[in-house]
Amino acid sequence: RPAVVVASEGTIVVWYLPGALSRTTQDEIWNATNDMEPLLKRSIASVGASRVHWRCQDAYFSPGSGALQPGCVNVAPAWFQLGHDISASLRGQSGDQYLSSIARPAVIASAALRVMHPRQYWEGLTNMVSLGPLAKDFHLHQISEKLGKWSSVFSALSIISNRETPFHRDSLSRMQWFDVLTSVGRYSHARMTLSSLQIELNYDPGVMVGMSGRAVRHGVHKVDGDRICWAWYMRDNVHDFTKT
Repeated sequence: RPAVVVASEGTIVVWYLPGALSRTTQDEIWNATNDMEPLLKRSIASVGASRVHWRCQDAYFSPGSGALQPGCVNVAPAWFQLGHDISASLRGQSGDQYLSSIARPAVIASAALRVMHPRQYWEGLTNMVSLGPLAKDFHLHQISEKLGKWSSVFSALSIISNRETPFHRDSLSRMQWFDVLTSVGRYSHARMTLSSLQIELNYDPGVMVGMSGRAVRHGVHKVDGDRICWAWYMRDNVHDFTKT
């Protein structure tokens, strides 16, 4: 059943919403992820490769039933990791197609954040509104173009397919911000462990979890079948750029 985890001072630190996503939305996420098969395939690197982040190491991925390409792809209209640019996943002719396919799930995750963390929702919305004019002023044409088709108050989405996730904290966001995680697929016996809170959650298809990925240490073990996680989050450096 749905639940929240409340800290000693009365602040909600985790929202747990099993069955939050309808069958239609789950199918949309599955199909959109399948459309990104070439990107997912290119994302995986061997453990021995130089400077490979654990998120893309082949040791953490599994083939599942073979119906889903394993991998991890970042989608963002402003990806400031290597200068002011869009994420690699949105370049080329397929970028607009990907933006269209994620649009409705993007709105659903944003609406959930409006309930979970209203202040962050408005900060995210203000950031997106501010980013457009700044992109034009700095002649960041690709960012300006993709922002017009971006449907979320979050500044980034990680699409993760058939990967177990070791215990970790996420460093790209702010401590007080929530990430919104959704999990779909054809799998069983999934658990999300919030190790810093000593809590384990059933992580069945259709679930949504809202929490601070930077504050809460978390992980998801290998499952039987095919599983997709979409992780919506806000990148701190994008907000630094817009001063929001």
